[in-house]
Order: sequence, then structure tokens, then C-alpha cells
Amino acid sequence: MKKNIIWLILVQCSNYVFPLITLPYLLRVLGAHEYGIYTLMLAYTQYILLVVDYGFNFTATRLISKTNGSNSDIRKIFFTTLTAKIFLAFTACGLGSIIFLLMGVPPVFWKYGGFALLAALGNALYPLWLYQGIQRMAPISVSILTGKSIITAATFCFVKSEHDVGTAIFINSLTFLLPGIFLTIFAQMDVVRGFYRPTVSDVIEALKDGFPLFISTIATSFYTTFNIVLLGAYSTQTSVGSYGAADKVRVAAQGMFLPFTQAIFPRICVDSDRAGMRKRIIRYGIPFFSMGIAMTAFIYIFGKYISLIYFGKQNYVAATYFQKMAPLPMIVCMAIIFGQWYMIGRGFNKALSVIYVCGSLIHLLYVVPAVKFFGVLGVIYSVIATETLLTAAMIIFFITQEFKKQGRINK
Repeated sequence: MKKNIIWLILVQCSNYVFPLITLPYLLRVLGAHEYGIYTLMLAYTQYILLVVDYGFNFTATRLISKTNGSNSDIRKIFFTTLTAKIFLAFTACGLGSIIFLLMGVPPVFWKYGGFALLAALGNALYPLWLYQGIQRMAPISVSILTGKSIITAATFCFVKSEHDVGTAIFINSLTFLLPGIFLTIFAQMDVVRGFYRPTVSDVIEALKDGFPLFISTIATSFYTTFNIVLLGAYSTQTSVGSYGAADKVRVAAQGMFLPFTQAIFPRICVDSDRAGMRKRIIRYGIPFFSMGIAMTAFIYIFGKYISLIYFGKQNYVAATYFQKMAPLPMIVCMAIIFGQWYMIGRGFNKALSVIYVCGSLIHLLYVVPAVKFFGVLGVIYSVIATETLLTAAMIIFFITQEFKKQGRINK
């Protein structure tokens, strides 16, 4: 258990460290305009990966964990999930091409769009859910760390000027493809050891099982990844590049909270009664929220100066955007406390999904005009507004449930 946690922490750190190493280099070498194209293609790829993931990292993991080591059951789940994910990869890329055609995107995006399929296939082959289910994270972690080290080195070796944006996008796709191929072969020899031909009904059942989680993930993406796509439609590639760079650093900063949430969440779930859970949420929530306030204050006061050193003085706009994102860590901390710790901890998954879906739909109502009139600043303020709205809904749900317990609200 402890070894798996350590491996997961290493993987989580690598998810932020390696991109943060290459980000300032790519921004300087490619320039803001070409980096904007790079960011847009990554956003397009990310949407395809959301479709391919679908929710299998939860549903397939749960199924694997319930097999009790039965090789025949593992084999069936492995090939059924693999088939479903490959089907989703080609479907998502096909739909993405149709959307590109209808939107009339510039030819440069068609030039690099094929690399998204490579990333999608790599993600489809990647058996993270298998090793999570059998609780052996070492092979996954080693493959990720090795692959990202090689890809990072390749970025510095082969991306030398603004003309190498296609090379940068291709190298990014290899981050998914190479580990996916390697681990699929390794899993066959190490765990699966055989073949199962999934039926159509097997695949349909797997898709049905993951659909609710897929909807929640897509809803969340409408106020995260979709913002970059929207900027690409209504703003310049330079603006997209500046926003994308600032947002990457902001997400990396918030990633510092993840080890704490992973460690605290199981402790909160230990108490099945409301009173015990409430006490633990208060006990851990106050210092955790204090961390969020401290990070918000730090970004607001020092964010611009640190970003100028990190991005370079020529990317002053990106540093300014990062400073304006300062309220988000504090708000996200509150959402983690009342959303993940309380609502998921108490089993209110459907209610949380409703909050995210409704919040995403509301976000779409004002983010489009905000981008048209205010550009990147419109996106930033829209995201802050949406995160605040979602967090407020979670807090209201928490208060309502606690009052119900005390009989102050009639059921």
C-alpha cells in the first residue's frame, strides 16, 4: 500500500515537473504565435483523450479489483476494455475531423491533426486501470518516468525554432503512444497471459458502465479545456499561447494539493456516521483551506515577478494572466473539501455530477460573450465565476444535508 502511494506521488510529480521544464523552452523557441498553435492542438488532443478515457480508470479498475486474481476474468475485462477504448479513439478522431471541417479551421491544424490519433491510440493501449486494479503501480510508474524523460530530452534535441512546431506536437503524442505500446505487451506477458475475443455485447456493457463518469468528465472540461478551444475561435494564436502557458503553471501550482487530498480522503471516509465525518472535515479542512489562501496570496503578490523570470520578459502578458488567476487555488481548495471529501465521501456522486453539469452549462452562457468582448481576461474571470458558483452549490448542499439530519428541513 505504502509503496503504491510512493509510486503514485512520483507519477504525479512527473506530470507537472516535466511539462514545467519544457514549457519556458518551447515558449521561447516557438514564439507566442506558434506556441498558441501547439497549445490548441494539445487542447484538441486532450478532448480526444477525455473520450478515450471515458471513465474506465474507475469502472475497469473496480472490475479488476473484484476478480480475486482470476486470470480468465482479468483476460475478459482487459480485452473488452481495450477494444472499447480503441473504438472510442477512432470514433473521437473521426468526429473531431468533422468538427474541424464544419468550423473551417486553418489548414495548419489539419497538417498536425493526425498526431492526435497517435496520442489517442497510445491512451487506448495504456493499461493504467489494470495495474490499479491489481494494486501494482511500479510498472506504470517506471514506464511513465522513463517515457517522459526520453520525450523531454527529445524536445530539447529536435525543437530548435518556430518551424519545429509540428515536431513538438509529434513528440507530445509519443508521450502517450510509446508507454501504451510497451505496457500492453508487458501486461500480456505479466498479467493477462492469454487472449479473449470480446463480443459486441461485452463492449456495449463496458460503455454503459462508464457513461455516467464520462458525462461528468466532459461537463468539467467545458470550463477547463474548452476555454482554450474557444479562445482559438475568437482570439489570436498569440493570446492562446499566453493563456495556455499561464494556465499550465496555475494547474501545476494547484497540483501541490493532490498528495494531501489523496492522503486525507481515506481518513475522512473511515467514519461512516455523519458526526465523525463532519469532525474530520473540520479538522483537516481548516488547515487545507489555509494552504489555499496562502497560495492565492503568494500568486497575487509574487506571481508576476516569478513568471517573468520563468517565461522570460518577452512573455510579460502570460505573467500578467497568471497573476490574475490568483483566486483559483483558494476556491478550488474549498471545492475539494465540500465536493470530494464530503459529497464523494458520503456517496453523493450523482448530486455532484448534477452540480458539475449545471455549472458547465451556465459557464457556456457567459464565457462566449466574455471572450468576444474581453478576450483572455474574459476567460479568466469566467473560470473564476464558474468555480465560485460550483463551490457555493457544494456548500449549500452540505448545509442542506446537515440541517436535514437535525430535522430543521422537512424531507
